[in-house]
Amino acid sequence: MNKTDMIVFCSELDRKLDGFFEKAIFMYRENQERYENYCESYYDYLYGSFMYILNNHYRKYLESADLEELYLIRVFLQINDQHECLRNIEISQMSFQKIIEAVPFYELLIRLAPPADIWKSRTDRRWKLHRNTDGESLNFALNDSVWQCTCMENIMSHFLYIDFPIESLHNMNHDISYKTEGVYQALLTNELTPKKSKEFSAEYVNLVSHILEGFYLIDNRRILLDNVEMIEGDHSNDLEIIRANAYSNQSLYIHLNNWRITKNENTLKSFLMVMACNVHYVTGGAIQISIWKGLGPRDLSEQILSYIKGYLDEVKQVNEKYGMSLNRRGIYDVYDYAVYDDGRCHHPFHNDTIAAYVELLDDKDYDMADISQFLLENGYDRQDLREYMIKFIAKYTKRIGAEAVYNKLYALAVILEGLYWLKDILNYSFNEAAFGVSKLCNEIQSYIYKDDYGYEIISQEFEELKVLSLDRRETEYIKNKHQEFLQCLAEDLHSEYTVDCLLNLKYERITQLLNWGLVADTYDLMAEVTKQVLALIENQIADNEIYQVIYRRLDQTLKAGFLHISQCLEAYLQSDFNLLSLENMFKSILISMATAEFLFEKYVNQENESYIMDYSCIALEYFKALETIMNLVLYRPYRIKILMPMVKEDSSAGVSKKLKPYCGDSLRAIYMTGKKALKSDLEMGTLWNFYKNAINLEGPSKYLQNLQIEKNMVLIILEELDTLRPMRNKAAHGGGIVSKEEVVQIRKAIAGKSSNMENSILGNILYLL
Repeated sequence: MNKTDMIVFCSELDRKLDGFFEKAIFMYRENQERYENYCESYYDYLYGSFMYILNNHYRKYLESADLEELYLIRVFLQINDQHECLRNIEISQMSFQKIIEAVPFYELLIRLAPPADIWKSRTDRRWKLHRNTDGESLNFALNDSVWQCTCMENIMSHFLYIDFPIESLHNMNHDISYKTEGVYQALLTNELTPKKSKEFSAEYVNLVSHILEGFYLIDNRRILLDNVEMIEGDHSNDLEIIRANAYSNQSLYIHLNNWRITKNENTLKSFLMVMACNVHYVTGGAIQISIWKGLGPRDLSEQILSYIKGYLDEVKQVNEKYGMSLNRRGIYDVYDYAVYDDGRCHHPFHNDTIAAYVELLDDKDYDMADISQFLLENGYDRQDLREYMIKFIAKYTKRIGAEAVYNKLYALAVILEGLYWLKDILNYSFNEAAFGVSKLCNEIQSYIYKDDYGYEIISQEFEELKVLSLDRRETEYIKNKHQEFLQCLAEDLHSEYTVDCLLNLKYERITQLLNWGLVADTYDLMAEVTKQVLALIENQIADNEIYQVIYRRLDQTLKAGFLHISQCLEAYLQSDFNLLSLENMFKSILISMATAEFLFEKYVNQENESYIMDYSCIALEYFKALETIMNLVLYRPYRIKILMPMVKEDSSAGVSKKLKPYCGDSLRAIYMTGKKALKSDLEMGTLWNFYKNAINLEGPSKYLQNLQIEKNMVLIILEELDTLRPMRNKAAHGGGIVSKEEVVQIRKAIAGKSSNMENSILGNILYLL
């Protein structure tokens, strides 16, 4: 039908339906007030009510009118006053022919042959999983802020409300939707610090645990969801969406990360509770929180697997007629665009899949079915209408059946993602159960993705979300951050810093490391920061006259003790005495003590708080001197005389067993198995732990006896060290500022009130031998 044919057709319509528009206008004017409350324009009313007008005034026409004609009338009337070309036509002069003449031909073609409208294909009402990013990339690791809150500071403890902080269902929906997507995307992009990954996951899991029990958590207050009254601005599905977020795969992934960090039974149970909800929710099963809470992790995982197996058997049975499968795009293309909307879930890609198995209906089919049904219900007993409706219902029923199968396959795809994570967890927790999960994963995946390419793509996608992948990405993140940190530190240390700045630089840099999250490598970095900063401070003050006076005074104070140690150790070590590097150790003690005393006089005794905010560097110089003298008396000779010969005699991996009676529980800290070497020196905490737990073992006991060191004296020193260990760890590794009062306490304990070594730990160690 070209445009000329359309004009001829519309001219004939105007003849057959003489006075149609006038009658419509009259009816409109009689009911204008009522219509205006429900219709945006006259044409909206006219389009919505044209069958009513025809049925009441043109029954004879309807008895014989071709169904195609009625469909075209509907299309023509749908062209409303949104089109500028119709605005110049007076309503009183309106006709079908004038509408067609005024509208461009391509507009008519678009309306006569519209593409299939996706919303016509509705999934079951149980589909509630959704995403909400407002068109932007919502990621708490990358976004500076979301609504009223800075992401990296307190986003999880903040209530993310819209407009006003009212504790309404819609604001709760908004809060959980943003937190679910924000944390999920942050974990996926691997830009979240280990510390924030732990904090965000734990706080999110806590929020979800309350939702599962029927509450919402705001500012540590539990609000019963069923008791929250709906107010203006709330939506009828807000409560549904709150629960949907808690049950979603994004939520499950956050719970997986929470378990990965802690690997304990509580976080495992939290994961399983959400997975049970997820599996039953997407398949339309009953959520039974109270029953599941009473099950242990093993029983609950078995219950979940049993339910999934039953659902898979059900899907196979209903799909036997169609033999449907998902294409290689799989879950991700569908899931990423699935939007929950008033009980409907729109799937932009699933028509392609269904079209391979059944004939799809388009808008024209639905419109003509509406018209046919109306006429049949109003007494037009026509054979063509009945035949059309029989064919439509058959096609519609087949399509609905295919959609139902598709939705079940899609539900299995959602479940499969969670199953991969469950398999991952069970490998750690109940290894023997993991095989059954792996077998079920393979069965589902082979069934819903029948082509090999689709199967492999999904396998690769899921592999990237495994616990090991999360661990690897976190390790890479930490490695990159450490490299970035060392580069910045190197630039800092080559700058022209005053002593004041250097003292605070160490605190600032270690605080930065702490914010990333503590791991073993980070502790090594902290030690490196401390070492480099202290070395710079020592170099800067070495030529200071006051420092040199302090150095000479300490040299006189410690000389007798150093000489006594030297004589005793030379007698004990004999030919191995030179291995001690005694002169270098004595010099290191003097430099550390002199630096500590110089800084103490300048920043503590002057009582001027404006100089510095953190006294950790001063404290560390005292601890550095103490550790050196402790290693000199209690570890280095023991290492040279007793431990090293055993390592030299047996370089195999079994040497650690021989060392056990000589190192006790501190073996791993003293002997580095991978390097097959003994540590040259030990930190204060390790020395404390070594003698505390091994003083009565064969090795240490014999060593103390040979040097005529009294065990009781060593135990007294250990007790004094025990009181200092927390302050030493804080000074070395960060975690807080060392206060002025604490550094005074440290100085008194290590060097004596006036640094004269009287009644001090360092003084007692000098004369232990």
